[in-house]
Amino acid sequence: MGFSASAFRRAVSGSVTVSAALLLAALAGVWSVRDRVFGPRDGALEGAGPQAVGMTIAGQKLAVPSHLIRFEDQRSAGTHGRVDLAFTWPDLAAVQARSVRNLDDATPDPAVVFVSIEPRQSPLDTSARLTAVYARFFVGAPIEGPNGLVGQRMASGSGYEDELIFYEPGGVRPFAARCFATDGDNLATTCLREIAVGPSLVALYRFRYALMPDWRSLDERVRTLAEGLLSR
Repeated sequence: MGFSASAFRRAVSGSVTVSAALLLAALAGVWSVRDRVFGPRDGALEGAGPQAVGMTIAGQKLAVPSHLIRFEDQRSAGTHGRVDLAFTWPDLAAVQARSVRNLDDATPDPAVVFVSIEPRQSPLDTSARLTAVYARFFVGAPIEGPNGLVGQRMASGSGYEDELIFYEPGGVRPFAARCFATDGDNLATTCLREIAVGPSLVALYRFRYALMPDWRSLDERVRTLAEGLLSR
C-alpha cells in the first residue's frame, strides 16, 4: 500500500472471555527469535514457570503471567514504566520460534500479536481520535475494508501521510486502527490500535493487516486480556 518507513517509526515510538487461570495454563514456550520490526532480541523464557508477576505501572497494580511478558528485564516485581507482551493468535499461547517465522518477509503469517501496557498520555484513544483528529485529514474516496470496515487515506502534511485509517462506520465507540508498512518493499503491513485500560493505562497493540478480518474478536480479546491483568 506504499506506506513510508518514517510513518512506521513515528507510530511505533509513540477477546475471548478467559480467566487468568486459563491464561496461565496456556502460556508456555520459548521466545528466541529476533524481531527487528518491533525491537531487539527478547529474553529467553527457559525456566520461567506459569507465574504471575506483580507490578505497578502509573500507580495501577497488575498481575501479569510471566510467560506473556516479552522482555526478560520486565519479568520482575516492582514498579515499571511499561510492560510488553506477545502471544499467538487466536489461542493466546506463548510465542514460540515456529510462530514467528517469516515475520520479516511478506509471507502471510499473522500468528503473533504484540501488546504494550503503558501510562496513558492522552485522554483520547484510537477510537476517540477517529472523529476528533483523523477524520479531518481524510482524502480521496473511501476504501472498502475487510468485514465491514472502511479505509481512508490521509492528507499530505497531516503527520499521518502514507497511512491508512481503517474504521467501523457508524459506531458509538468505533473500532479504528492505523495501518502502515515496515522498512523495505517486501515486508508485511502492520496495524496499530490503542485502547484505554483502567483509569491510567492504555494497551497499544500491533498486528498484521492479514488479521484485520478478525477485528471484532481481536479487539474484544485484547481488551479482556488487558483488563484482566489489573489487580482489583
